[in-house]
Amino acid sequence: RHMEFDARTPEQVERLRVQTEKIRMRSDEFRDMQRVIRQIIHGDSDADPAQARALVSRLKPYVENPFTRSRDLTAILEQAAPDIDPVEAAFEILDRLGEAPDLPRFATIAGLKADFSEAALIEASHAAAPDRPEVNAGFTVTIDDEETVEIDDALSCESLPDGTLRVRVHIALVADSVERGGAMDREAATRATTVYLPELTVRMLPDAISSQAASLIAGQVRPVLTTDVTISLDGELLESSIYPARIAISQRLDYDSTDRILADHEASGQIADTLRKLNLAATHLRERRRRAGAILIQRREAKVRVRGNEIDVTVMDSGSPSRLMVGEFMVLSNYVAARYAAAHRIPIIYRVQPKTNGEFAGQRPRLSLYPEYHSGIGLDFYAQFSSPIRRYADLVLQRQLIAALSRPDHFAYSQEELLAVLAGAENAEAEGRELERRAKRYWILRYLQRHAVDRELNAIVTREGLSAELVDFGVRGTLHGAPNLATQSSIVVQIGRVDPIRGWLTMDYVRAESGVADSAR
Repeated sequence: RHMEFDARTPEQVERLRVQTEKIRMRSDEFRDMQRVIRQIIHGDSDADPAQARALVSRLKPYVENPFTRSRDLTAILEQAAPDIDPVEAAFEILDRLGEAPDLPRFATIAGLKADFSEAALIEASHAAAPDRPEVNAGFTVTIDDEETVEIDDALSCESLPDGTLRVRVHIALVADSVERGGAMDREAATRATTVYLPELTVRMLPDAISSQAASLIAGQVRPVLTTDVTISLDGELLESSIYPARIAISQRLDYDSTDRILADHEASGQIADTLRKLNLAATHLRERRRRAGAILIQRREAKVRVRGNEIDVTVMDSGSPSRLMVGEFMVLSNYVAARYAAAHRIPIIYRVQPKTNGEFAGQRPRLSLYPEYHSGIGLDFYAQFSSPIRRYADLVLQRQLIAALSRPDHFAYSQEELLAVLAGAENAEAEGRELERRAKRYWILRYLQRHAVDRELNAIVTREGLSAELVDFGVRGTLHGAPNLATQSSIVVQIGRVDPIRGWLTMDYVRAESGVADSAR
């Protein structure tokens, strides 16, 4: 102390010695753990079985419970595998050691809950919607993917004597079944969105609501929020109204069958007639938005399903007539609801993307309490109401609209409450979308790794030859060895390197496409 030395007691010396030894042992343990992690991640077979078992005991609680993910173990994983997300690295190690958790990979990584609380399940089984008037909506169809069970929209259309078209867009009235502040609502707020992963779907609401009571099932009468519009032959919106009702769902269709009917000019009957009228109206509406400056992007999107050890990859054409048609009517419904809210001073959260100096804004769309132009969509008002079964923000706005429709100037949420709810939901939705993207890419790369490494594959050039997109898989990667190529050129490639865990994909240029290359599928 200061300029003097004081001898420590034997007890103090022993405590210091023990503490130093613990630090040394801990450091040795961490180094050993990092070495074993590197060995397993790189596929080495030299990992000591006892050390591997010890690693499993550390990694299992780390992976299975987000609240037990210690900083020390995260740091060890980051140092041992710096190019892999720590939780993904931990899951991969457990998987390779045959100790993977029961919940699938990306649901575990994200800490998602597949099951609902008992209180939420009981509430769902006893939910009873209020008695609303049953309305004759005409011949009503739903159009979804074949395996969809959360059916949240339906369409009907008829010609009026003056040649205009009356279109009704029916959105599932989930607010009638999910009470604000109840057990279901609290869990839905936490989940924020239904997450569609290749291995499973983690729903926002229990099946008793999302797939049954609220789902617009053909042959059943269901509560809906209807947007009722009259459209001129050039796509002008002449009249519109919004109202809650109960309607009978006439027919279920999927996208493929709808496309086949639309392509068959000889098809007749009520279904074909309804679809042609709907498609005509949607085409005019879309063209009107395009002239207003809407950015109409069409990308092929991969759908991935994993069942056991089988991976199935299909690519959907988002520009197919049926998908464009349904998408256009969802845009229409959202626009009419947002316009109604603005006209009646109903507090909601709008999605806006204003122009800057007369040009379309380069900024991303944002949330706002006030209506502004959405340049990307080409409409003066826009908000999202159309998916209340699978997006909490849409359910909240549906509640707000229903409350105002039943009693003017009576709102379910204040502006401050809306901002708090929707800001949280927006962040959770963004995280859900990113998780879906990562999961989809991982499983597509796993498929390529298993089945396509030695095959020639069709691809489309992107970024002026720096990268390419595989036609049959909708996944992009770096392109090597290509001459000067124009974007969107058709070429043939082979897989150069594929690493699902790290998300890496490189392709080697083979030749310009001169015919149909062998497919890996």
